[in-house]
Amino acid sequence: MTLSGSGAKSAQVTLLAEVGRALQRTLEIDEILHVILTAVTMGDGLGFNRAFLLMVDETSSFVRGRMGVGPSHPNEAELIWKAIDEEDRPLSEMLSGRSRRSGEHDRGIMELAERLVFKLSGEDNIIARSLENGTSCVVTKGRDLREARPIADVLGSDHFLVVPLIAEEKKLGAIIADNFVTGRRIREEDVRLLETFASQAGLAILNASLHWNLRQRVAELERAHEELTHNQLQLLRAERMLAAGGLAATLIHDLKAPVISIGLMARATAAGLAGPGPVKDTLERIGQEIMRIEDYLKHFARSAGKAAGKTERVNVSSLVRDALGALRGVMAGSRVESAADLAHGDHKIAANKSELRQVLINLLYNSVEAMPDGGKVTIRTAVEQGFVRISVSDTGKGIPEELKARVFSPFFTTKAEGSGLGLVIAKRTVTNYGGRITLESSEGVGTCFTLYLPVAK
Repeated sequence: MTLSGSGAKSAQVTLLAEVGRALQRTLEIDEILHVILTAVTMGDGLGFNRAFLLMVDETSSFVRGRMGVGPSHPNEAELIWKAIDEEDRPLSEMLSGRSRRSGEHDRGIMELAERLVFKLSGEDNIIARSLENGTSCVVTKGRDLREARPIADVLGSDHFLVVPLIAEEKKLGAIIADNFVTGRRIREEDVRLLETFASQAGLAILNASLHWNLRQRVAELERAHEELTHNQLQLLRAERMLAAGGLAATLIHDLKAPVISIGLMARATAAGLAGPGPVKDTLERIGQEIMRIEDYLKHFARSAGKAAGKTERVNVSSLVRDALGALRGVMAGSRVESAADLAHGDHKIAANKSELRQVLINLLYNSVEAMPDGGKVTIRTAVEQGFVRISVSDTGKGIPEELKARVFSPFFTTKAEGSGLGLVIAKRTVTNYGGRITLESSEGVGTCFTLYLPVAK
């Protein structure tokens, strides 16, 4: 039954309110598109026989049919409308999900929708013209108009309505609706109502697209972070082998490509972000880690020889935070908690920050490997008789008493893939700066390595 007067106005207000609530419940683009087309074709909605939604494909400069709702030809109409009547669901419930009727009819209308493909430019294209001008168009003799004939041929109908979907000046697509079964004339009030509805739908589609793009960028950042973490672990293992000499140039060559790739990805993603936020912060973190990887490479090249890095005044708190931050992802993946108890005050160390940071990372990574079932690693600092004391303790399985005397020996390791050089390099690095390293460990309790480094004068 067709409403008129105040009844029609009330139904329209109810429709727009119900559609607004349905669109707020989801950010999934396919669900949003289905809500839109359902509202256009339902008897309690705008009441068109069928509707098609076309979306702009920015990568190819085409607008393509994405979804259709309604019968694909007149013979289907009675079956579909009878099934809807038997369901007897209100508008709000119909908008919340797809109809329970068979999907066979959906395939037919979807095949029609997929045939609606048009260029975004060209004077003989009614879709392009509608998007360019931002105006709707009622076509009454489709096959007689060159610019409307391709649509009329696909639809099998000469009388249809084209309404552009535009939100915040962004061209998103178009809605095509017709009454090819009932032959009901498209009235001016139908156009106005569908235009009002299209404005609401355009904003929902734009929000969903922005949300999808953000999820894609976050996924790219997560993949980049995983690759970065993987490369750091590779560096940790390769660093021990470098002490044997001769591998620095090979390592730098092999790591150059992935490091450059991560940097390019981070910069490209950052360029697409308008303002600050968690994604921006992650990008900055990735940039900092890439710079540190470059420092690692330089340090590894030096480790193959005997020369120590340039001495500087090292902020111990910053050193500890950087080392913990570098292995945050590794610890989280291994269910290892971390803590820091810093009691060294403002005292600094005279050493090379990059080299000491690598020593701490090696010790932390050893602790993580010693706790395969999870645990806790703690870094503590203090000042003792002119030295800054930095201890790294864990709650791992500990080192057997008979092996303690050999842990600083070259090529000694209890790991299947270890080189036995990590602690050798750590001891040599600390000794080069006038310090020392000690070990305390108890089986089943845990291990603690302690660095003593002279206070910078």
